[in-house]
Amino acid sequence: MTAMDTRRGSTTDSGGKSKRKLSDVGAAAYFVAILAAAFAIVPVAYIMYSAFRTNGQLSASPVGLPDPFVWTNYGQVLGSGDFWRMLFASLVIALGTTVGVVLLGVMAAYPLARYEFPGREALYTYFTAGLLFPITVAALPLYLILLQLH
Repeated sequence: MTAMDTRRGSTTDSGGKSKRKLSDVGAAAYFVAILAAAFAIVPVAYIMYSAFRTNGQLSASPVGLPDPFVWTNYGQVLGSGDFWRMLFASLVIALGTTVGVVLLGVMAAYPLARYEFPGREALYTYFTAGLLFPITVAALPLYLILLQLH
């Protein structure tokens, strides 16, 4: 018996080069993906190179390149005690939240996966429905709740 390659689009010509061509839909998908990546990367790049500018340079030319590069901005931020205190507080909150979510998730997932009980499907649907809403939808209500608590 011999093995035969059944993968789609894997044909090659006698020179070993692939005959597969990029369709119009594939090209459009690549274009959309590149456009989405640019929309995500350009603001981050702007922030990164703006960090090397003074406030005066930012006011005079918001989209210009740093001339000269100002390295003291990072020294001021990293040298201040507030930055490290806030970073530590953020790490404590992030790690505590992660541990809590994982523990509660495991405690909720185990009975749903292992046991049959009345209302199991409804409870599973309830948990799954929560995945439909991105966290940004809840950001404003959560902010307002935290504002009232303070």
